[in-house]
Amino acid sequence: MTQPELTSSEVAFEHALLLGNEGERLAQLGKYQEAVPILKESMRLHRSVGVEHPSAVALAATLNNLGFCLGRLHQHTLAVGVLGEARQLCEPLWKAAPEIEDLRLLMARILGALSHSLALLGEFQSALPVTELLVQLERSLLTPGQVVLDFDLAKELRLFALVRARLGVDGQHANAAISESLVIFQALVREDAARYARELVTTYDVFVEVLEMLGRQQDAAVVRNHVVEQYEALAQAMDQAGRQEEATAIRNYAAGLAAKSQLPAQDGGS
Repeated sequence: MTQPELTSSEVAFEHALLLGNEGERLAQLGKYQEAVPILKESMRLHRSVGVEHPSAVALAATLNNLGFCLGRLHQHTLAVGVLGEARQLCEPLWKAAPEIEDLRLLMARILGALSHSLALLGEFQSALPVTELLVQLERSLLTPGQVVLDFDLAKELRLFALVRARLGVDGQHANAAISESLVIFQALVREDAARYARELVTTYDVFVEVLEMLGRQQDAAVVRNHVVEQYEALAQAMDQAGRQEEATAIRNYAAGLAAKSQLPAQDGGS
């Protein structure tokens, strides 16, 4: 029995899926520049089919990957526009069927990339509700009763806190979020220091901002001193790996922190 021939819309949809998968593969390899035109063509084909479910989900996934790549290429204004459209497509589907984990995961990825680009553009007011919803979503993806050592949740809690610190609002929730993020990253560093050490130091940076927002200047100075020491340890690790340019940048940043707290500069030995 012969299979019925695919319609032109079905052919376009299948081609769009193939291109979307290839674009995602390239993005995962860090080949963002190569991925962008492929994802744009996938987006064009999806639009030609229409945005009925499941095409809407596939288009939202393609837009998410495109927005992620644009963000990695520092094109954050474009990324925000693309990710905003992805959210508009995905959010009604997720709200209609919140029990579908794939939709929750896609929505979390969209909101994560969107909040990151908004923060880097300094659009903290716009990022405020996005980060709140994102943290809720990240928690919903965890298994009930699971010991929470989730990298994504730790990152989103940190961004949640940073946005509130920069706006000077909701200090207690920001403090709770950054404290939880620190606990997670400290545990992750114990498991894999090479992978998570920089993330932990960055989290301490945000902790300093939250403490300053709460008026706890003395505590902030103590933590900043600890951060300076941690940055020097990172710089030494960069030296040992032959990455002198990064080591110099880290030491320069640490020196700025030390000066801000009127702390003595750390020795720069390798």
